[in-house]
Amino acid sequence: MAKRFILRELEKECGKPMTEVIPPLVNIGGQKHAAEVLGVSQATISKWLENNGYVPVTRYERLPHDLSQYTESELAEAIEAGYVEFVDGEYRLTGAGRSFFVQEAVS
Repeated sequence: MAKRFILRELEKECGKPMTEVIPPLVNIGGQKHAAEVLGVSQATISKWLENNGYVPVTRYERLPHDLSQYTESELAEAIEAGYVEFVDGEYRLTGAGRSFFVQEAVS
């Protein structure tokens, strides 16, 4: 795969436009996470976001202490990403997990 067209090739492989793939991955775990999942560099993700009109947004939101409102799959994804841990029979946010559940699209 030519580096120049790597995102176009990924789009063909995924069968989805990158507008449906990259922003959710970035919102879940940041640009580094999206780059690792897609097998591209963080610079590629950053450049794509910039070229497609996305801007970084910082948002502060009070998180619920009770994580029971989230689905098992959301919690499993959060555990895999290192944002939530399962300790003594309950789910707890890790330090990195403070922003995990704030998944508003940047667009």
